[in-house]
Amino acid sequence: MSFLIFALVYPFVLLLSKLPFRVLYIISDLLFCILYYIVGYRRDVVLFNLKTAFPEMDKVTLKDMDAKFDLLISTVNVSLDWNLFLNAIKPRGRLHFVGAVLEPIKSSVFSLMTGRRSISGSPVGSPKNIKKMLNFCVQHNIKPIVEHFKFSDINNAIDKVRSNEVRFRAVLSW
Repeated sequence: MSFLIFALVYPFVLLLSKLPFRVLYIISDLLFCILYYIVGYRRDVVLFNLKTAFPEMDKVTLKDMDAKFDLLISTVNVSLDWNLFLNAIKPRGRLHFVGAVLEPIKSSVFSLMTGRRSISGSPVGSPKNIKKMLNFCVQHNIKPIVEHFKFSDINNAIDKVRSNEVRFRAVLSW
């Protein structure tokens, strides 16, 4: 039985191995479009994952977000469900990590293969690159989400951080 499977699969794999990468990429894109847009395979999974990652958004916004981003930049060093974020990236998109991540990145290979998505990383960068990134943020009106606390309210801030109620950053100010 295993020889029969081998005899049927081997010629197909041999043929694929002889094709140039350009042709393989075209085949990959066609299969992605057929499976995702026509058959609807994994579409419900993608929407579920987006709903889990962004619970405050309604279904219309989530459907608009589905495979919307070309690039997601992560600056956090905590372990998250990275498959949720990979689902929000367009085909040929990238999830990029800036700085060190404390734990190995757990993601499904299928999340990467279905749209030829990639994961990359880089150190913080040179002052020139930081300036370039900040100019990009100014041009596109990208601002951090920060929750401010007065120093007299430090106990409340610590309680919110411990109970995981602070969404992005907590800043103490005088």
